[in-house]
Formats: sequence, structure tokens, C-alpha cells
Amino acid sequence: MSSSSSKGKGKASAVEDHSHDDHDHSQCGGHHDHGHSHAGPSADDEEPNWPVVTAEEIEEDMEDRVHFMNKQAIRRQSCISDLAGMDATGMGIHRVVLPAGRESTVLHSHLAESEWIYILAGSGTLVLARPAGHRSDDLRPPQAGAVLIEEVPVKTGDFAGFPAGTTGTRWAHKLRAGNEDIHYLLGGDRKNVDVITYPTEGKTLLSHEESGGEAFFTATADEAHALADVAEEDDEE
Repeated sequence: MSSSSSKGKGKASAVEDHSHDDHDHSQCGGHHDHGHSHAGPSADDEEPNWPVVTAEEIEEDMEDRVHFMNKQAIRRQSCISDLAGMDATGMGIHRVVLPAGRESTVLHSHLAESEWIYILAGSGTLVLARPAGHRSDDLRPPQAGAVLIEEVPVKTGDFAGFPAGTTGTRWAHKLRAGNEDIHYLLGGDRKNVDVITYPTEGKTLLSHEESGGEAFFTATADEAHALADVAEEDDEE
């Protein structure tokens, strides 16, 4: 996912996450070498990158992420796909721990990037939202608060998938931990351009991975569709 925040793996106690959420794949990047190189091979490499990442390496790589729109949304995570040298594959997978009582992000959905969550351990609530009376082909965010919210209990072994799409056809989502930590895998696409909608905030974020740029906007339907076309053309290239 796209972000203007740090893309490295510095060990700061809490890194502000400007990438919308959960899928925060823009935060992937940077590798640790624990006897084996997990970095992607260069043109001069004769040996491929080492494919195995140990539990100890993942634990060492875990760091806190604070969502830039909600300072109470804090999770601890490692981009395990990048540790295995998969940063150029167009997907990102994270090992995440959401502390008890915390929320993973702000309710959001993606125009270009699909994502998924698989609960490894623990239980909590998956908060889902869809715009009320919103046209399926309208990419603009609804008025703040004009959404239908549903809360779904989730537990160990449960899976949730969120296909990318226009505002009226996709579920905005966030995860809330209960009285215990939730351990889960978070994965999804990595696109160069994405449009992220925050329906309860009445905001939309346009992000560009290559430049690290991002901007909130309120667009007309035609302008929003033009942005979608740009994102589609960019990914086809």
C-alpha cells in the first residue's frame, strides 16, 4: 500500500502509519540478515535469496504502528513477505499482533488494492461498513457518518476477504481486539496508485507508491473516475 511514512525497518518504538491501514503494505521494505540474505537477488547474484524466515527473525522485526488518523489505533507487525525477499512480487503479507482493546485502523476500503485477514489466535470484532444509499459507481466518499455499520465477532481460524472496488460495492473495515490480544496474518495487493475511502470520516486519500506522495481530496464523480482510470492504466504498465 502507499504511504509517505518511513518505508524502512527502523526500530522506533512507534512509527506513525500514513498508509490507511491494515494493509499498510507500503510499510514493507528493508530486510534483516541473520546469517542468510533475505534481500531480493541483484542481477549479479548467483544464489537466490534464502526463502525461510524463522519465528525468531519475525519476532525481532516486529514494530509498533500508529495510524495517523487515530492515535489509539496501534498494532505490532512485521512484513514477513519482504523478509523472504518477496517485495517485488506485487503482494505483501504481515504478521500482526493487535493488543487487547485496541483497533487496527480507521474504517476504510480500497479502490485498487484487495486485502485479507486470517485470525491465528484470539478473538475480537470485525467492524464493517457500507455507505447508505450510495451509488455503486460513485467513488466519492459518503457524508461523514452516513454509513451502515455491522459488527461481526471473529475468532481463531476465521478469514475475511476485502476485494478492491468502487465505494458502493466494497466493505470498509477495521478490526477491534476484545479482552485478549489478536494474532493474525494481513495480506493483499501492492499497487502503485490506490484510492482509499474513509466513510465515517467523509474523506478519500489518493496515494502514489513510487513517489511516496499522498493527498486527501473531495472529487466529483467524473474526477474520481478519472483517478480510477489512471490507477488502472498505471498497473497495466
